[in-house]
Amino acid sequence: MFIAEQRLFGKLEEKSAYTMSIYTTYNYGNLYVSNISSNGEIKTITVVNKEQFSIENNTLSYGYLFQKDKLFLVFNNIRKESSNKVFSNKLSKLSNTCLVEVDNNGKQTTKTIADFTKSTNKDVFIRPVATMSLPEKNCLICPVQSEGFKYRAYQMIDIKP
Repeated sequence: MFIAEQRLFGKLEEKSAYTMSIYTTYNYGNLYVSNISSNGEIKTITVVNKEQFSIENNTLSYGYLFQKDKLFLVFNNIRKESSNKVFSNKLSKLSNTCLVEVDNNGKQTTKTIADFTKSTNKDVFIRPVATMSLPEKNCLICPVQSEGFKYRAYQMIDIKP
């Protein structure tokens, strides 16, 4: 299997009477999972829906684990807020963290492992790009941290059937 990720970068300017701030924006979109045969023929292409928008990229991208004939992906969904006002790092809104299983035929199963839509604490998040894969233990180990690295821990995500 082969994984590709959609990535777009931009610039956001915030002006006031006395200052001007320029932020780099990160928009990491869907994942494309291709199953390729031994002779190079593409068997399936599966689109895994993912929405990530932020002015900091430490909560973006994904972690993965190949296990037998399955691929497991973990990522945060982060929506762009409708307001263009930048206040701290809250231009984007963390909505949930997902675990997606994709089999050899392209069938995907999505499971929400953390839901932040109704939470008042938006500062703690999984950092998927630093995820460690442990296939012999059937799990992913994801760093959990807060904005400004005030809190750091690890979460084990069990993928056992």
